[in-house]
Amino acid sequence: MGWISWGNWNDWGEWSDAPRMLDTLGSTYGDCIEVIAALEVEVSYAIWLPLTQNWLYQCRLNSLGKVRLKPEMPPYVAGWGSYCSTINLEKVESGDPAFRFSQDSTASNFGAFPHEGDHPDYSPVYDALLVLVSAGLSKMNAYVAFGLTAVQVISALCGEPDDTINEAERLMAEYEYPEYPVNGSFSPESSCWYCWEIRANSNDYVTFTLEYDFGAYEFLNPPSPAQVVHLINSSTWGIPTPPPRDRMTPEEKDRYGFVELSIHDIEKQASEFGVSFEKIKGFVREEESVYILTNLEVKLESSNFTSKIEPIRHKTSDDI
Repeated sequence: MGWISWGNWNDWGEWSDAPRMLDTLGSTYGDCIEVIAALEVEVSYAIWLPLTQNWLYQCRLNSLGKVRLKPEMPPYVAGWGSYCSTINLEKVESGDPAFRFSQDSTASNFGAFPHEGDHPDYSPVYDALLVLVSAGLSKMNAYVAFGLTAVQVISALCGEPDDTINEAERLMAEYEYPEYPVNGSFSPESSCWYCWEIRANSNDYVTFTLEYDFGAYEFLNPPSPAQVVHLINSSTWGIPTPPPRDRMTPEEKDRYGFVELSIHDIEKQASEFGVSFEKIKGFVREEESVYILTNLEVKLESSNFTSKIEPIRHKTSDDI
């Protein structure tokens, strides 16, 4: 297979050389602002579900958003900043009747800043979150300075998405970033954290699309209407699923990073592979071993950035 182009940002080679983590950086312009987004996605592990004879894949996303005035704009003006982040996941038609999205509603699987709500205990996913945020900051800081460190970003995350769709073939989550109460402007920096799951049959190939939309607000030229500048990354992913866990050859087990977590020390072993105890406590109750894949074959089939500008549409009585 050939090279995969990410515009001017980076290039990857053959699928076999591609990392499991997708790191993207893109930018666009409004009338008065520049909008930058860094997106990190990881399909981190899969668990064998003995009852349904399926693999359950754990997927994670963290994004960083940055908005700044164009160089020709006067400094210290209000009326611009981070407005919203939207995540859309959809199944691509395949022969796998078992393919379905699912959502683990554990509080540590969500978060955004600036945002209202509680700050969850992120300790079960802290290492994975730290890796993704750090990777995003590395990309972002190579282009424009981000004010917070990875630890500060995680400390600032709070709340659940403001709007969601949780369906077997589609997931959607939207985070709305509030105005700063001090000066009536929006934050120049933002972040969101979102996790989801995919259930798939063995010996198949499942495909899904991921669309991430970072929206920035600008209202700097009255009487012109306020508008949202959207920077959108669209990607398509494919996962070749292995055989059932009891039919895997030694070579396949080695290739997929097959690991059996013994019931006698399951919590400690699970944490070493980034698997939260919430995910395996059902196995503990049934005194069953847990079988996981730690080296997944995940293929990035396509990816591109686009942008659009939309006026702010105020709600009417028809929307209520």
